[in-house]
Formats: sequence, C-alpha cells, structure tokens
Amino acid sequence: MRLIVGMTGATGAPLGVALLQALRDMPDVETHLVMSKWAKTTVELETPYSVA
Repeated sequence: MRLIVGMTGATGAPLGVALLQALRDMPDVETHLVMSKWAKTTVELETPYSVA
C-alpha cells in the first residue's frame, strides 16, 4: 500500500511525525511525505527533528 502524508504549517507536527514513525514499522506500507515550507518550520520548532 502507498500512502501520501501531507503536512502544512499548522500546529500538530508531532502528530505527523508520530504517524510517519508508526507507518515506518509496517512492512507493506510505502510512505511519501509532502510538506509546505511552513510545515518545515513547524516541525523544527515543535519536534527534536530537522528537515533537510
């Protein structure tokens, strides 16, 4: 199964990160992430992760 996860600049980045982490552990799921430039900022402010 293929899933596309979209993140905007709205608060809630930790939920998006948690979803991607849960999906990573499912062997039959291929994920793709689409982020706005504001989502990158939100992820870096609300989580311990940075976005390349």
